[in-house]
Amino acid sequence: MAEIKAKYSHIIKDGYYYRQRSQGYTQHKYEAGIFLTSDAEDHKKHCAELHIVPIDIDEHNEMIREHIREVEPFLIEQEEISLRLSPFTALTILSLVDVFKGRMKDIPECARIMTAIEEYQEQVTDTISMEQIKDAQVEKDIFKAMNNINDDEDEQI
Repeated sequence: MAEIKAKYSHIIKDGYYYRQRSQGYTQHKYEAGIFLTSDAEDHKKHCAELHIVPIDIDEHNEMIREHIREVEPFLIEQEEISLRLSPFTALTILSLVDVFKGRMKDIPECARIMTAIEEYQEQVTDTISMEQIKDAQVEKDIFKAMNNINDDEDEQI
């Protein structure tokens, strides 16, 4: 019967695990790099001192989950962001959310703000009356019109 080869492996040299992306060595298995077994074997061809250790995926994942449980108490909670906006400001921000959402999601500080805005968006749609929305839309239209007038004046000068 043919032996099933593990897809992933760790690489060990002198009792230490290779880390991912050539970032040194570690004695901790949970910090060890994960390599395709074929890549690890290719690497071993150039260095006889290496040992290839196949990874049992279920055991590996349980080890990582256990490590997460051990370090989770050390997480520092972020302060909640609270937004108090007028209907006009809320509509203005909410109209910009979709424009910037894709660009901001990868920046941690912006991601927190985006989450707060999305939560606020749910509150806004529940609490702002249609009359307030109409008033805010009128304010927004006036603001836009004033900016267009100012832009036109600048062009004439």
